[in-house]
Amino acid sequence: MTDTKCTGLVLTAAKQLGGPEPSIVTLADRSRYSLSGVMTNVTHVQLPSGLWVMEFNGASSRIRFGNPVDHHLDFGDGSFSIAHWARVPVDLGDVGNLGMVDKREAAGNLPGYGTFIRGAGHGALPGEINGVVRDVNNLQRVVSNNSPTTNYADGIWHQIVFLANMSSVTGLQLFIDSVEATYNDQEDPTGLASIDSDQQFSLGIFQGMLNFFHGQLGCACLFNYILSPGQILEHYEAERRLFDVYHNCL
Repeated sequence: MTDTKCTGLVLTAAKQLGGPEPSIVTLADRSRYSLSGVMTNVTHVQLPSGLWVMEFNGASSRIRFGNPVDHHLDFGDGSFSIAHWARVPVDLGDVGNLGMVDKREAAGNLPGYGTFIRGAGHGALPGEINGVVRDVNNLQRVVSNNSPTTNYADGIWHQIVFLANMSSVTGLQLFIDSVEATYNDQEDPTGLASIDSDQQFSLGIFQGMLNFFHGQLGCACLFNYILSPGQILEHYEAERRLFDVYHNCL
């Protein structure tokens, strides 16, 4: 068994290439904690490349990491990056928000961060991707443009990277398939206080039990710095063949 490479990171999950089906979500955890994921109704699917990815049922599936009271995987007012691959089957017709990464665990004025994508059946906003940060008072977000050519709930694997540069007025950015998105909204995170959360870090949900992911996630990474466009492209080129993806290629 070998693992694909993801350097300079805090945490990585779902990157096992080959070998038997994982019994847990294995982590390369460099956050000074020894974390393992607790899976609920998540299955593993092996792609033709040999990569094992996580499949979520849209109703109860989730994976949670860390002790909720010990502030695991928090960044205070510091900057960070989230990178993962996602596939949302278009024929599922989900109408809600499909949570991908979450450090809030509930609705309301709770600090934390996360990402979600609108389902293919959402109506006016199918396939729109959101990245969110908030403190106890304010929520700031970056939202991808939505149009027939930017609907990412399309049954195709996409690399999604959320950058949270907390010291820049345009510091919330989304890169999709290595290219910066156009935006419906791009808010200013510089006025936020600490976004530290006493909630668990989770995959497959957003705001607790309100928004379950329906589809597959793979190669999920969390970094304690801002990835450069070149680094994002490097990860994309290194990983896209694992997902049988050849768009954005010369």
